[in-house]
Amino acid sequence: MAILACTGVLALPVALATPAQAATYVPCGNVSALDAAIVQGNAATSTFTIALAPGCTYTLDSAFAGDTGLTPVTGDIRIAGSRSTIARDAGAATEFRVMKVETGATLTLNSITLANGKINSNAGGGILNNGTLTLNASSVRDSSSNLGGGLATAGPLLTLNSSTVQNNSGSLGGGVLLTGPGSKMVINSSTVQDNSATGLFGGVGTAAPGNEIVMRSTTIKNNSSAALGGGIGVGAANNTVTARGGSITDNTANTGGGFAIGVSAAQVTLTDVTVARNEATGGNGGGGIFNSAALKMTGGSLRDNVAAGPGGGLNHSSADSATLIGVTVRGNSASDGGGVYRTSGPVTALGSSFTNNTPNNCSPLNTVAGCRN
Repeated sequence: MAILACTGVLALPVALATPAQAATYVPCGNVSALDAAIVQGNAATSTFTIALAPGCTYTLDSAFAGDTGLTPVTGDIRIAGSRSTIARDAGAATEFRVMKVETGATLTLNSITLANGKINSNAGGGILNNGTLTLNASSVRDSSSNLGGGLATAGPLLTLNSSTVQNNSGSLGGGVLLTGPGSKMVINSSTVQDNSATGLFGGVGTAAPGNEIVMRSTTIKNNSSAALGGGIGVGAANNTVTARGGSITDNTANTGGGFAIGVSAAQVTLTDVTVARNEATGGNGGGGIFNSAALKMTGGSLRDNVAAGPGGGLNHSSADSATLIGVTVRGNSASDGGGVYRTSGPVTALGSSFTNNTPNNCSPLNTVAGCRN
């Protein structure tokens, strides 16, 4: 719509601003109204906002859409709450995830908890993302799935801001699993904790070529895996992980208690990250980090990690290089190489300190440049 603004000299068209769309409010507990609002939002031509009642739980005792509790998001939808929860009823007769984002769609959750999803025959126990998903001050918890107990993401982008992924379980990726080629995950000031995997990657894992994880001031703690990568793991070629600040602590796995890079064609960069009190229970070791790729760690620490095999802090097994710059390596223990064990490939320590590692700081002798036993 346009009007003419007449100044007496020249008349110009002036566009009127489109009024902001009012949020669609869903009464407390009314899951039918919530699903109807999502259907309405999918048909909208602009961002559609749904407001949930503060402190309220919306319980799904059955699914509106096959293996998904609520109708999948196909539009651009924002769901805003305040300590609001959308949960599958723990006693529901059938398995289903809570939500799904379809290809090309966008979903933003603000102060929302998704809980109790269960879909062990498929991916994404809490939510499956094939589009663009953002969680702000939100959480995904108490859910299970074969792939990605809490979240599985095959879409271009998953972003967690001040959010939590907690107490989820799966075969691959107890907390979060990247499953689509080129999928990216950005985690800002968030926590991934108390998740478990019967196979690989207790907290966070990658499973497709070209996956990328960016972490800033993020906590990965108390996760476990029966095999590889208790806290976080890389499982596909041409993957990159970049972390600044934050910590990887108190995680457990057979190999790579804190962090396992299980493929050679990957790049991992850690800056000012604390890797502490993790444990590898199997013979391949790597209590803090088991690495099969290019690794650069600047600042931060490898401390108080434990391995039944070699490499309490780090076991490096790659033709690519591992470089530690200004890293504190202390109080780690292993069968050999309490601080760092070099299985293969070059390992260099620049300005790093090695103290109180058991039975030695580095092994084999004279294979870790810059390390003294």
